[in-house]
Amino acid sequence: MLTAPDGAPGDLFGFSVAAGNQFALVGAQLHDGSSVDSGIVHVFERLAGTWTLSAQLVPREPEHGGFGHSTALSAHTAVIGAVGEGGVGTAYLMQRSHKVWVNTATLVPADGDVDNLFAWSVAIDGGVAVVGAPNDSDRAFRAGSVCVFERDGDANWSQVAELLPSDGQAGDEFGAAVAVQAGTILVGNWADNDAGFTSGSAYVFERQPNGVWREMAKLRASDAGGLYRFGIAVSLSGSSALIGALGATGREPYTGAAYVFVRGTNGQWQEMTKLYADDGANSDAFGWSVALDGATAVIGAKQDEREGFFLAGSAYVFAREQPGRYTRWPRPDGARPLHRGQDVRPAPVFGRTFPQTAGQACLCAVGGDARLRSRL
Repeated sequence: MLTAPDGAPGDLFGFSVAAGNQFALVGAQLHDGSSVDSGIVHVFERLAGTWTLSAQLVPREPEHGGFGHSTALSAHTAVIGAVGEGGVGTAYLMQRSHKVWVNTATLVPADGDVDNLFAWSVAIDGGVAVVGAPNDSDRAFRAGSVCVFERDGDANWSQVAELLPSDGQAGDEFGAAVAVQAGTILVGNWADNDAGFTSGSAYVFERQPNGVWREMAKLRASDAGGLYRFGIAVSLSGSSALIGALGATGREPYTGAAYVFVRGTNGQWQEMTKLYADDGANSDAFGWSVALDGATAVIGAKQDEREGFFLAGSAYVFAREQPGRYTRWPRPDGARPLHRGQDVRPAPVFGRTFPQTAGQACLCAVGGDARLRSRL
């Protein structure tokens, strides 16, 4: 269990997490540092099998920035969103060098406006960083946008593209969730109304040989319907995508689901399977957060009731046995979802958001603690 040594009520420790190699980042976006709600990110390092707090990252401009609202990690480079900084939002690039984390770049939108919610979501893969601004109005009022930043040969970061959906509409909130891997960007568009009110969608962009990012596909659930909120969370792994839809019909209406899409050899994306909790209940919000790593999918149900506690939350793990076929992760103790077990408390919300990499899933409990569990 990871906890903040200087945590206080209302810090929202665990609101965002990122994990990679031997590091885990845990954001507390309302932590009071040099100013109220300036935010902080705690860096935990795995040493001799034990996770230990090794650093605390703070924003350069702390004025009500919400630093730590979003986090992402690639090797020894972290990108951290400060969604409220300056009213516009900022994303910080932090590089670990000689055991010290240094702010090497500050990412801001080329045409940023107040209240665009720039840095609401972030993702990074090597020399490509992606930052979502779901309230941007370049296409239409609060249709949303995504900024792409790339690192050049001199290690300088600059914005190379602003991604807009080809058919974006007012209020879509394109960019509320983002993922990037190996020249592919996946963007959630959860408030899209194509198949009913907030039925949702997701867009795939790919980097062309000339360096231009091009929209390649728009993904929807095969059974899309109103209030599905498909695209509220997204994840990429290889040629597969996992997309959450917290209002989708699973075991029963509005329990939530997550959809696996696969890119074929012809470059076309196709829905392969739909995952849901076989013990799900109405409004569990299954699909609020998702992570995909190879053959393993982790899906958060942030409002799941556990041990009699309302909104305790849980996370479900699925393993792919063969193409298009996933089964619930077998547990030696017969447990069904991963949840807090004997120390479930009603205040934190477990399973809100997590990345997964290198055989580990980082599960967070907002307002309480963060838990990092190794994948068997």
